[in-house]
Order: sequence, then C-alpha cells, then structure tokens
Amino acid sequence: MKKIITVSIFFLQAVFSFSQTADDDSRKAFEQFFYENNTNKVYYAFQYTDVKGSPFLSDKWMRGRLVLDDQTRFDNLQMKFDQYSNKFIINWRDTAFQISPVVKQIDLFPTGDTTNKMIFKNGYAINDKINTQTYLQVLAEGKATFLRYLKKEMDDYTE
Repeated sequence: MKKIITVSIFFLQAVFSFSQTADDDSRKAFEQFFYENNTNKVYYAFQYTDVKGSPFLSDKWMRGRLVLDDQTRFDNLQMKFDQYSNKFIINWRDTAFQISPVVKQIDLFPTGDTTNKMIFKNGYAINDKINTQTYLQVLAEGKATFLRYLKKEMDDYTE
C-alpha cells in the first residue's frame, strides 16, 4: 500500500509541476509594446513586393533582446531590422509585429553569440531626419558617443 501511495504522489507531482512559469505582469508589460496608444495592435505588413533586394539588415530572423527604461529585459526574441523604414519587427507566436518606439534599447545578436552584439538606441535628436524615435546603432559610449545611422534607399531603374 505504501508503494502505491508513494508512486501516486510522484505521478501527481509530475503531472501538475511546471518547468518554467512567467508572471502575468511581465507578459502584459511586454505585450504593451505591440500596441499603438493602447488602442490597437500594430501588425507589420510585409510590403516591397515589386522591389528587388531586401529592406532588412538580414533576411533571417536574428536573436535579440529588448531593454526598457527601467532596465527590464526580454531575452531570446526573434527580430529583424527594417532599414528602409527604421523599424524593428518581432516574431511573436509566428506573427510579425512592429515594435513601438517606446522601447529605448534593442540588442541584436547576428551570429547568435551574446558577446557579438549590435546595440540600437533611440532618443537622439540630431536633425529633422534623425529625431528621437529613430534607432541608431551605438558603436561606442563614454565621454563621446559614436552613432551609426543605418539606412537603405530605394532607386528606380528603367530598362
């Protein structure tokens, strides 16, 4: 009888245990960055169907991390950077979403290795073209900050 009770207790523990849990508040905080003015979701519509080439930094989804102002991090996200429109796209449950400019820092890992990363930040107002919502690559920070503006332009060719 003791063996049956012991085995049933272990079986119930295995059935009702969870290996990973996510608190509901962090999930809601993360999903609010898919919303524009908290009214509707901002989906990313893939466009440029008649164009040769790619507007993205890389055609493959890259591993990335979001960092908020309060240093909250969301790791292991699948992301792309649309250089033509200066927007980040996230692959969330097989749906592409545009990331809101409220996110202040995005780290991309092009090779998958966390030591080799590209840091993108917004909040730098340089001129009319580069405003506080434009993401710039941070090459070095210190007394002087070196920034890089990644942009792809579209040209019309006629034969």
